[in-house]
Amino acid sequence: MTRKHLALVAPLHNEEGNLERFYERARLAAETIAEEVDVSFVFVDDASTDASADHLSGIADGDDRVTVVRLVRNFGSHMAIKCGLGSVEADYYACLSTDLQDPPELIAEFFRKVEEDGTDVVWGVPASHEGPASKKIMTTAFYGAMRRIALPNLPEKGVHTFLISRRVRDSYLAITEGNTTPYYLMLWLGYPQSFVPYHRDARNSCATKWTFFKRLTNAIDSILSFSSWPIRLITYVGIGTCAIAFAIAGWLLINKLFGSQTADWTGTALLITLAIAIQTLMLAILAQHVWRISDAVRGRPDFLVDQVRHPKQVVLKPVERHDNTTANEAVGVVTPATDPREQVSR
Repeated sequence: MTRKHLALVAPLHNEEGNLERFYERARLAAETIAEEVDVSFVFVDDASTDASADHLSGIADGDDRVTVVRLVRNFGSHMAIKCGLGSVEADYYACLSTDLQDPPELIAEFFRKVEEDGTDVVWGVPASHEGPASKKIMTTAFYGAMRRIALPNLPEKGVHTFLISRRVRDSYLAITEGNTTPYYLMLWLGYPQSFVPYHRDARNSCATKWTFFKRLTNAIDSILSFSSWPIRLITYVGIGTCAIAFAIAGWLLINKLFGSQTADWTGTALLITLAIAIQTLMLAILAQHVWRISDAVRGRPDFLVDQVRHPKQVVLKPVERHDNTTANEAVGVVTPATDPREQVSR
């Protein structure tokens, strides 16, 4: 029987202080399931500007199971994940960030869970996590809103790491949609899933790359990508605005009939202010949708690969897509050269 292969995808950007420790813990975790599955490591460097590339070279020099992919510029962690998933062929794919908030030891638990339950997706669900109370309140509110208006199968405390089967990977890569989150797309696919609870630690070192603005942008993208609620909101607001306008007009008419003193401009100012505010809100929501449509129509690649370093035993095979192109061609992954240690420039 052919042994199964698990590829661990690790996106990173400026994580020089975490890489060595992450790799060591991931390597030890892989050894605990070495009798059951072969584990390889795919590091996707999202154009780091620190010494991360040097650390990755040292790791790759000592382990033929390591693949290193470097992107031309910073495309974001979600596109780095997509790149990593399309870079190697395996039976299972796990994804962990290198900041050590999600323990690398989870890959062993994920594999045993997927083998035990026979599901296609295993989610790591934070049972508890460290961090400021304000951040916990905001994330809880966001996940609650996403569960209510978009993805009812989203765990209450969200998802940050996963293991998926080959067919889930293929289905995900066949989706050309941009400006969205891979986790939520995989939830949307609807494959059988199971969960592994864990404690989410604080970052080991280096500053987080997920600023408040990036988190807000991700929240907007997620809601617009998976819910029609914003468009329905425009309808509801329009109906509510008409009701308010009629109520104000009735109030002004009653005041006029019964001789109450009301400034002539009061009602007009209220109606104009209300109309401008509502129209601005509606235009903002529509503009967000139009921007995403125009971005999809342009057809720009999700990312561009600068260099790839492949081990000897990992061979890329084209993954057929619905449009008869391959997943590797579609996402810009470079086919390895004959020499596994040769750096390939796009």
